[in-house]
Amino acid sequence: MSARRRACRVPQPTPLAAAPRRHRAREALAFAAGFFAPVVPWVLYSLAHGGAFSFQLHHNIAYEVFARAKGIPWDTYQNELQPQFKSLMDVIRRDPGAVFGRMLFNVGDHMRLDARSVLGWPVAMAGILGVVLGARDGTLRRLWPLGVAGALLFLTLVPTFHSERYSVALVPVYATLPAIAFGSPLLALALGRQGRFWLKPALAAIPLGFAVRQSVAVQARVIDQLPVEVLECAATLRELKRPGDRLIARKWHVAFHAGVEGLPFPFADSLPDLARYARENHVRWLYFSWPEAETRPKFYHLLDTTGVVPGLTPRRVTFPHPAVLYEIGPDFGRIPAWFANDTLKALHSLHARLLVEGDDPKILLAYATVLGLRGDARQARAAALQAARVAPGNPEVLAGAARIALGVHDGATALALLQHAAAIAPGETSIRLGLGLAQQATGRDAAAAATWRPVIEACSEPEILVEMVRLFHAAGDREAEQRAMAQLRAVGGLP
Repeated sequence: MSARRRACRVPQPTPLAAAPRRHRAREALAFAAGFFAPVVPWVLYSLAHGGAFSFQLHHNIAYEVFARAKGIPWDTYQNELQPQFKSLMDVIRRDPGAVFGRMLFNVGDHMRLDARSVLGWPVAMAGILGVVLGARDGTLRRLWPLGVAGALLFLTLVPTFHSERYSVALVPVYATLPAIAFGSPLLALALGRQGRFWLKPALAAIPLGFAVRQSVAVQARVIDQLPVEVLECAATLRELKRPGDRLIARKWHVAFHAGVEGLPFPFADSLPDLARYARENHVRWLYFSWPEAETRPKFYHLLDTTGVVPGLTPRRVTFPHPAVLYEIGPDFGRIPAWFANDTLKALHSLHARLLVEGDDPKILLAYATVLGLRGDARQARAAALQAARVAPGNPEVLAGAARIALGVHDGATALALLQHAAAIAPGETSIRLGLGLAQQATGRDAAAAATWRPVIEACSEPEILVEMVRLFHAAGDREAEQRAMAQLRAVGGLP
């Protein structure tokens, strides 16, 4: 065979650009197949069971700009604002500046919240170092596809409110940046002969240790927030249900687990409105937990079953995750007798709020105040002290707890609380005024006079000024007594 013929049989080399293109095409197809493998069956299943496509992203943007930014909750937005927005252009036309301004704000705010809540500041700072070193050593240039994918994913989350569970998908991208920092040859901190051992990768244990600690705390909180009360109420409902039963709830988890039909919680403003909705829809059950309470605050009192509501019979009450499964009776819709007493209404509402926000010092103080008005000194004092324990560094809370202690004639407790508050905020006039009262209540008249003398003209409460006049008169301090008397006239305490 001639050399010419043999040469013809030699395979021709593939062009250099063709192999990478085919490789990238295979990877792209593999990625697409991996995406569609779980998505397509789920979509088909959903469509076969009554689901439908719905493109409502513009409502996320509208809620973010015109509701959440102004403190308006989601349910209120749905009821009052959502009908105004039929498309994205409706949202933009409403206020283009507000829309684009909020989106720009969200870019920075989501980055901040991801750094704080998703990564933790130590890992985030390592990631910033990774950006600097990666730009210097060329790593970022080589990883540009990952950066583009991460940026696009991040931008899809910008139109909606920040949530750690949404941002979890970004963690692999985020984690690449600190990995660059600790893997870059720049600032390698090499040790040993010929620099074979890098100290820098070992230092990665420091931010990772902080991340583990934060993750443990986050997971503990997440586990604590799991709606286990749903399963408890569903178990009771399964035992008591009858064919055709319906349940009103903000979310229908209870209905699903109990095997009954769920109906949405209406935008009702009163018990008669809610009862009318229940009768019209032949509903036998009402589920009320913290999501219902926070989205329908006018019904918050329903979490407190000590405030009996005609026609609602509690069949299951859960604690410490508060929820109530009510059976609806024919009397539902009648206004409870205790609604006519503002103090009782406040008491039941505050008690219900404490079941959800038991560590809020303002609610604790308000609850203690109402208990004091009802003459329940022991419980009022306990609630006030709990507020002080929750916020021991807040002088306003300490002063508020002290006022309640004084109101139930516990001068010693009030004195201790106000002394602590005065140590934190020595220049606060209101605290000095309260401290004088506590000193006077515990028989320390000389100390009270010394505390009050510098703040006589700053006092606007006639009751305290009257006590000042009496105290200074008894002490023979004519100058201070006259100043207190003049201030009493100035605030209208005397004709």
